[in-house]
Amino acid sequence: IKQAVGRLVTSDQFSRSLVTVLNETPDLLRANSMSLAVAVLHAARLGLDLTPALGLAYLAPFKVSKKINGRWEKIPMVKLMIGYKGFVLMGRRAGLCSHVSARAVYTNDVFEWEEGLHPNIIHRPCMGDDRGDVRAAYCRGKIMGTGETDFRVVDGPEIEKARRASKGAFAYDEHARRVDYTQPKADSPWTTHYAEMAEKTAIRRFYKGFDLSDFRDLARAIEIDDAYD
Repeated sequence: IKQAVGRLVTSDQFSRSLVTVLNETPDLLRANSMSLAVAVLHAARLGLDLTPALGLAYLAPFKVSKKINGRWEKIPMVKLMIGYKGFVLMGRRAGLCSHVSARAVYTNDVFEWEEGLHPNIIHRPCMGDDRGDVRAAYCRGKIMGTGETDFRVVDGPEIEKARRASKGAFAYDEHARRVDYTQPKADSPWTTHYAEMAEKTAIRRFYKGFDLSDFRDLARAIEIDDAYD
């Protein structure tokens, strides 16, 4: 860990966060040791503290089906999930944006956006408990160097496309040998934290709109998240 951890978090700080996670989630230690090591290594190299309360990144246990001696068995594995707060932090660290934020838009909110020569967003959240379902999300950021504000909107169909592309969002039908899109996984963040996942989708799309050749840590984070998602 000392050799892998970046300059943005100390090895002691990262180690403490790792110990906390392993103590709170013992299933991680029962998973494939190589998958755990790779996930920890990715988090260390990206300089992402694993303390759950920070919401920067998570070590998430999951299972894959593998045929062993002619029988399909569930193999416990571990993957690194970068939270939307982790992507916000990495955008600032990379020097791309001085400020980044994301918001989910609900059916009862007032929401308009314009592209073209004068792009703009108008979002008036509905007051009260009944805001309806998530129908869009957007990310906005103030670009370092220019001071200009840019944004990226993802609508309902684009959010749903990202959810369906996620490997862990839906159950796998063992008999049909395919993903069953009618059966969302109960423990998937797309089920338990849909709004946050919609915001994360907006942030990722926002970053992907830039040339990231000068922001390699951020590009690497997106690449890792794509591989695990």
